[in-house]
Amino acid sequence: MNKEILFAVRYSKSVIGEGHGYNDYFKDKSVIYSELKASYGTTDERRDMIEYKKVDANNNVIAKYYDTFDATTAKVGFDLPLLRWADVLLMCAEAHNEVAYDGTEDGKAMSALNLVRGRAKAVAYTSTELNDQNSFRKAVLEERRLEFPFELHRWFDLIRTDTALDAMSKVGFTITKNDYLYPLPKTEVDLINNPVTFPQNPGYN
Repeated sequence: MNKEILFAVRYSKSVIGEGHGYNDYFKDKSVIYSELKASYGTTDERRDMIEYKKVDANNNVIAKYYDTFDATTAKVGFDLPLLRWADVLLMCAEAHNEVAYDGTEDGKAMSALNLVRGRAKAVAYTSTELNDQNSFRKAVLEERRLEFPFELHRWFDLIRTDTALDAMSKVGFTITKNDYLYPLPKTEVDLINNPVTFPQNPGYN
């Protein structure tokens, strides 16, 4: 925990049953990782947080989730942030832009966006770069990608902005809009047994 984390799932590796292990999500994903790392500017300090660090012979994990195993429980205890102050700022920037574009540097949207970039030592945006609502919208989405890697935000950002097909193709995955949704549980579909009032999500039989 730190002053930027507003809510997180807490763990304690020294208490039996309160720690966790390193699953594959936190381990090396070379294709996606290489493309992501290349997106940071040269001054952006967030790039260091996605460098891989060696925990032991079996685990290389990204720095933001680095932790050592407890000698007694053999678990790690890093917390999983769910809501950070940067998320609030970027939601604020996005919302102001969607209500009405204002590309001035001291406007509410640009100020919130640049607060996040300033904290990371990234170069601030200007009204010349983000000169319309759509360019600002894309900048906020990209900033969320750079700010929250491996924090379980990206997929939902892509779905709600309807940009998942293009983003996934850039890292070698082909999906359709049917993949935006999970299938409804078959137990529930069978229970209702009425495809008119309770149809299965598109793409699933």
